[in-house]
Amino acid sequence: MLDLTLKKLDVDILLLSPFYISKANTLDTVRRKFLMNIPTYIERVEKLSNEFSTLYINLHEIFQERLKYLEPKTFAPEPAHPNRTGHLLIAFEAYNKLVGRYKGLYN
Repeated sequence: MLDLTLKKLDVDILLLSPFYISKANTLDTVRRKFLMNIPTYIERVEKLSNEFSTLYINLHEIFQERLKYLEPKTFAPEPAHPNRTGHLLIAFEAYNKLVGRYKGLYN
């Protein structure tokens, strides 16, 4: 699908990694199992991004960095569904990635 999109349209594509907003530390919890498996899915998106030369944001890494200082509920009522603050962070990161891509065009 990415190859067809790139051939038909003259656009930049931005891929976002999957994310899981949790600090789960107990080994036998469902949340911890998700956290242990998410790197596999992130690698797949990174591989696609490299293969098709797309823009890419590792959202999981961004959320995990914020979780060093804030609680998960700051960004999401449950790990895979962000609230307004979580969506705002995603939008901010996407905006910065896209603006950075075109920096200088409009200055």
